[in-house]
Amino acid sequence: MYGIVSPMSEEGKTLINHLEEHQTVVIAHKTFHIGYIGHENIVVVEAGIGKVAAAMSTTLLLTNFKVDSIINAGSAGSLNRDLHIHDVVVAKELVYGDADATVFGYSMGQIPQQPSRFPTDKRLSENIYKSLANQKVRRSRGLIVTADSFLGKKTIRKNIVHNFPDGLVSDMEGAAVAQVAHHFKVPFTVLRVISDEATDGAGTIFDEVIDQIGDEVGEILINYFETLL
Repeated sequence: MYGIVSPMSEEGKTLINHLEEHQTVVIAHKTFHIGYIGHENIVVVEAGIGKVAAAMSTTLLLTNFKVDSIINAGSAGSLNRDLHIHDVVVAKELVYGDADATVFGYSMGQIPQQPSRFPTDKRLSENIYKSLANQKVRRSRGLIVTADSFLGKKTIRKNIVHNFPDGLVSDMEGAAVAQVAHHFKVPFTVLRVISDEATDGAGTIFDEVIDQIGDEVGEILINYFETLL
């Protein structure tokens, strides 16, 4: 069974609407959508925005369903001048952009007693990345930076890029999902479609495109599951 962690309803609606034998279960005020795409059993949780919501929803997902793999899928802001709106990033690693325990000798972005970065499952990530080849998208793989901030100002983006020059995009949930999956020893990856340039005016652009970006997220996942037939 695949567990899909979807932060916003806009990001999960297309996948949810495509589920066959669709059922819903509400646990701790979170709605879980259960069904099939082809032969694949899937459960999608409407997680909510931010690290705490993502961690809580992922924990509920893993403790209430027989999930074999986790995919966190949604939108993100670009940190790389070569990546633009509608481009797709599949994570190789996740890091916290707003964690700083360097005074104790930890790496920037590292939570004490946790890995400096959370590597995604190589096979799962590569399979999703390869499934993008037959879609008209620009794709990349690399580091995703997670912070409880929407990067809607150039100054905030500049700080993140300074600390994580290899970061491709910034989101608000990925590293939290990664930490929970790491704890439970469940394979995971994070997929992001770029919704904005993470700079001045990004909030307005995000509002204008998020429905379309959400459709693209869903279509990518549907295509991936259909390639598994």
